[in-house]
Amino acid sequence: MHEIWWEVRFANGLVVSQQRGASYEHLDRVHLKSFLIRDRDGPVVELIAEQGRTGNNLVYRCRTVMLGGIQTEVVLAGWIPQGPIYVVDPEALQVYESETFLYGDPVFYPPMPMLFENWVADHPSAILKPAFERID
Repeated sequence: MHEIWWEVRFANGLVVSQQRGASYEHLDRVHLKSFLIRDRDGPVVELIAEQGRTGNNLVYRCRTVMLGGIQTEVVLAGWIPQGPIYVVDPEALQVYESETFLYGDPVFYPPMPMLFENWVADHPSAILKPAFERID
């Protein structure tokens, strides 16, 4: 499996990384400037807090899905409610994008907020052609 991890850059220049033991739960969301999904070669996806997006709107999840009949782990990251939402398949190092969460979609469905997250996803949308099958 191709190794990927998240990295956060803050307005004051500080950088914290999952690879160095940082916790998603304990991120300083108020001062978050960007959230990166990266690998050893650099950023794969970068989410920048701008145009009304803040660290309080950030969502990050690992999901287990069926892709071509094979169970795989993917990483979802994006902004609630305005999007965009990205799904990274670390095995193939492919990125899928949606403008918003898609109710009923096997991967882009809206997550439930964790206790430390301060957002609500409440905008239904039609299912497009899904790339994955939901297994939970």
